[in-house]
Parts: sequence; C-alpha cells; structure tokens
Amino acid sequence: MNRVANSEEIHDIAQRLHRLAEQLRESSASLGTKPASATPANLLEYAEKLYRLRRNRLNFFDESLFGEPAWDLLLDLFIQGERGKQVSISSACVGAAVPTTTALRWITALMSKGLLCRVTDQTDARRSILKLTAQGHQTMVQFLDKSIREVKLNNKF
Repeated sequence: MNRVANSEEIHDIAQRLHRLAEQLRESSASLGTKPASATPANLLEYAEKLYRLRRNRLNFFDESLFGEPAWDLLLDLFIQGERGKQVSISSACVGAAVPTTTALRWITALMSKGLLCRVTDQTDARRSILKLTAQGHQTMVQFLDKSIREVKLNNKF
C-alpha cells in the first residue's frame, strides 16, 4: 500500500471513531447518565462569574448595546440569597444596572411570574426586602446546574 492510501485509510478510521464516540455520548445522555448535580457552592460561584462577566462587558462595549435587567435581578438575588444577605428594593435596582423606574417595572414583572416576592424588613418596617420565591430559587438552581453540566460536557474552549 502506498502512503496516500494509508493516510486516507487512517483518516477514514478516525472519522468513524469520531462518529461512534458522538453516538455513544448521545446515547448515554438519552439514558439519563449525566454528570452529578453541582453543589450549592458551585452554583454560587458560577452565578457570581456570570454576573461579573456581564459587568465586565461594559469595559469593552457601549452599555446601550446590552439590557437584561430581569436576568441581572435574578442573578443578583440568587447570589445575595445564597450568601445569606437580604436585598432591599433600592439595592436590587442598583444591581440591575438600569434606571430605578426600569428596574421597578422588571421587579413587578418577575413578581407577577412568581419568581420574586417582596417582604417587609423585620428590623425596619419602612423598608421592603426582595427575594426569590421558592419557585424562582428552584428555577435558578436548575438553570445554573444545567449550564454547568453543559459547559463540562462541551468543554471545547
């Protein structure tokens, strides 16, 4: 056999092995074999990284290009809740990085979807605390956990 034929045969075998590996990965995923769920500490660390990355974009791009106050609110409230900290409405507005009126509209929208709730501060009845509902927290945990697993499964960057 000549070198060209050997080279083509090796290339063909490599392609078949790659296809088999992909099929095996897909079939194991469909059988429910997946990496273990992330720990609460992993979820918090990942959420913090996402939040920092979102803020870091502003060092490179004009802030008018981006606007997801709902996501910023959800991330910030998840992070602060996991740290055991309470978040006032005004602090949540700052964390959303948008004008207060815009943040308040998004807070209302997230509350109407059952993701956030507003409670009276036990130490100062004039102040309201914003936090994720059980549904909001569970949804964030599920999203972050799935995102972490996707990054681990597709760790090609």
